[in-house]
Amino acid sequence: MRTNSTLDSTTKSMCKALRYGAFIGGMNEASLDKEFDLVGFQKNLIVVLGAINRNKLVDKAQQYRKNANLPYTSISYADIEQHPIGQFNYKYFEYLSRGAWLKEGDSIIIHGESSKARLELMSAFGNELIDKAISVLFKEMKEMLQDLLVADSKSLLQSALKPLEDIDVLMLDNFELNILSIKEAYILASLIKTRSEKGGFILISKNRLEDEITSGNGVGLVGQMLAQHILPCSHQLNFIADTKGVADV
Repeated sequence: MRTNSTLDSTTKSMCKALRYGAFIGGMNEASLDKEFDLVGFQKNLIVVLGAINRNKLVDKAQQYRKNANLPYTSISYADIEQHPIGQFNYKYFEYLSRGAWLKEGDSIIIHGESSKARLELMSAFGNELIDKAISVLFKEMKEMLQDLLVADSKSLLQSALKPLEDIDVLMLDNFELNILSIKEAYILASLIKTRSEKGGFILISKNRLEDEITSGNGVGLVGQMLAQHILPCSHQLNFIADTKGVADV
């Protein structure tokens, strides 16, 4: 029987166990060598395990999509490829959607007018990441902070923050600093600090965050956390102002 020193010991053990069982069952030596060749067995096992892994990834992606809260759950970049999207050209979008920036602890900041087209773009971006088994959560910033304030009033703030800290990519829409209360600013600053090494923010804002901080709207904990942890490690993109969506084009 052919052998290969690089074969995984687990594969060898499985093959030998099956071979022995077949021998006990009456299979002759020639048939054993043919049916339980280690190299062939490993190749077949790799195919089977690969199929199982792909199914697991599909199941994981479906679960991630269900929990992502994206405005459009089925839209992909192909659906909006012909739509004007500023610096989100195909190559850059493809690069960002691979998620390599996450390994560096980076974040993405997108500036542009609020519109249906912007929501479609964010949904497509989120869906592309999910297809690569990257967990995503889309939240409107003010709504998220209101939920956290309620949790804080019930002494459940840490429990409410945990899913936001654990998710791979946290997308915050309408990220505007001038609408924050003092308490909201404190909670948001805490979240940014907690995720400082992980990164993984996608902040969608009408105005440039540097301008917000410079103008005084971002002064305080949130401005400090952004300047220290987000802005130096961020990919900043401008979104073309357009109120139309894919369905309107």
